[in-house]
Amino acid sequence: MKVHTNDNVVQNTLNSPQAYKIKASSKAFKILSEGLYSEKAKAPVRELSTNAYDAHIANGNDDVPFDVHLPNMVEPWFSIRDYGVGMSTEELETIYTTYFDSNKTHSNKFVGQMGLGSKTPFCVSDSFTVVSIKDGIKTTVVNYLDDHVPNFSIINTEDTTEPSGTEITFTPTNGEDSYSGNSMFEQLKESALQVFPFFDVTPNVTIGQEPLEIPQVDKMFKGTDWYALRQGLSYYDESWIIMGNVAYPFAYEHIDDI
Repeated sequence: MKVHTNDNVVQNTLNSPQAYKIKASSKAFKILSEGLYSEKAKAPVRELSTNAYDAHIANGNDDVPFDVHLPNMVEPWFSIRDYGVGMSTEELETIYTTYFDSNKTHSNKFVGQMGLGSKTPFCVSDSFTVVSIKDGIKTTVVNYLDDHVPNFSIINTEDTTEPSGTEITFTPTNGEDSYSGNSMFEQLKESALQVFPFFDVTPNVTIGQEPLEIPQVDKMFKGTDWYALRQGLSYYDESWIIMGNVAYPFAYEHIDDI
């Protein structure tokens, strides 16, 4: 997504002006990796899925579903595999592992722009693996926290005939939500049921080896850039703004002069 900013040039007569700096510390990385998100389980589901959607847009196959694996006790990992353009070893070493760097700021076709969503597995896990295929080269990278600071290591590169794309895998911390008592596995499932109905193309979702049926958005009537849902599922009996396949709740009292 393109970022629009207004130039703000201030002329002054102060001596030796200096710009603010950002210190790369464990505290800063913790805030950027997980502190931005109030719903820890939903963050990686939403952000990694929109990245998969963007990858398909870039590859010209936006009508193809990506694959999502939700954890259970037998297969306790989360993974998402897209069939987009993939990333080279150099891209994984530079853009992917750099906060606030992105290759999506040249077009409004893409959802992402900040280079933060790819780090959201750290919301629920101390490590995650990225396997990416581009131009017949398959690169495997492990990302992990060392004293709360993110690190990465390339563990393998090899030739392959597999289709291009990226797969991200992590095993979540099997904790419970202090309010609901739901385990992380249950929270990831609930997040998938909340996030994926609004995607233009519903991904293939499984819990372990069992398919998970994603509710379909039932449009009662629609107009230009909006639609109304038939009521039925409590989660959707509210007002939402859809942007980049993601539903954001809002209340009418938040809008002036409606």
